[in-house]
Amino acid sequence: MIMKRFFTVLLLTALLIFNACTQDEDIFVMHNVNGYTLEDGQLVGFNAIVVGEGIILDRGTSEDMMESYPEIERIDGEGRTMLPGLIDAHVHVMGLGLRELDVNVAGIRSLNETLETIRDFADEHPEREWITGRGWNQVLWEENEFPSASDLDEVVSDRPVFLTRVDGHAGWANTRAMELAGIDADTPDVQGGVIVRDDNGEATGIFVDATMSYIRDVIPERTDEELEQALELALEQMSLHGLTSVHDARTDSDTWEMYKNFADEGD
Repeated sequence: MIMKRFFTVLLLTALLIFNACTQDEDIFVMHNVNGYTLEDGQLVGFNAIVVGEGIILDRGTSEDMMESYPEIERIDGEGRTMLPGLIDAHVHVMGLGLRELDVNVAGIRSLNETLETIRDFADEHPEREWITGRGWNQVLWEENEFPSASDLDEVVSDRPVFLTRVDGHAGWANTRAMELAGIDADTPDVQGGVIVRDDNGEATGIFVDATMSYIRDVIPERTDEELEQALELALEQMSLHGLTSVHDARTDSDTWEMYKNFADEGD
């Protein structure tokens, strides 16, 4: 009963808003959509919505909505699916942004294509002191084995390269990156991590879990400009995928201040 009363009040409010909106002509009907929403906990379908000043005023079949609102702008949804805005309860916002800022090799199904993607990125960003990124997954490759520093050296040898595996539990470095980190046959493993080695005991370029810190410790910190660009890219990606709000699973005081600055500036 409470929900029905609430819906009645909502509908009356919508009608009042509709009357105001029609005067400003800031109203449209989007039809030909495959829409879904929730009502009293039940999934409800619709084919058209009426929107005024960012508020959904009505919904129903395309025929009914266009007949009920004959004078307003019409937008063809071209059969696309329409859902309420999504809220993601566990997001690493800056991780997403940095992924977009760096080379992204996620989902690539061969070592050669992965290397070509890294080469292209390096060629497109000659100003980058380090080539960093994430997403490689050797399980998707025909070889189905860890890559090596020599593989990376074939495409980028003049600058350090370090890419994190898709699950975040291993890193892949080229020879230049290992040189800067001082990695050699005598570099010890650390608790919680392993340096993958060849038969001669030399590091192959794969660092598992805690040993990734050897390389990460020599990668320059991100500039404020890079972090702001990463946040812009993250917001863009989340918006493109229908996220209207998210809960950041992990942040720090500097990032929080950046979030607040973005909000204060309307970004």
